[in-house]
Amino acid sequence: MQGLCNGDVNPDLWFSKTLHNTIRAVTICSYCPVTEACKVEGMKPENIDYGVWGGTLSGERLLEAGEPIDTLDRAQALALVTKVRDRISQ
Repeated sequence: MQGLCNGDVNPDLWFSKTLHNTIRAVTICSYCPVTEACKVEGMKPENIDYGVWGGTLSGERLLEAGEPIDTLDRAQALALVTKVRDRISQ
């Protein structure tokens, strides 16, 4: 079984730092049949800082893994979580 992102015309969508694209990626993931397996991939050290994996943002995965928020990129990733989740819940 493949994820909905597989073969998408815009594969960069899942690695965008813009609010609009990130919301779109998370929304698409919410309909995907392989979110659990995808999230496992996203929790790997080489992936945890980047992209939307299994419907989760890097900031969410960093918190779940107990990783330190010790760089500007990680702080920005955490801030993006709040913006995205607030918009999706509206």
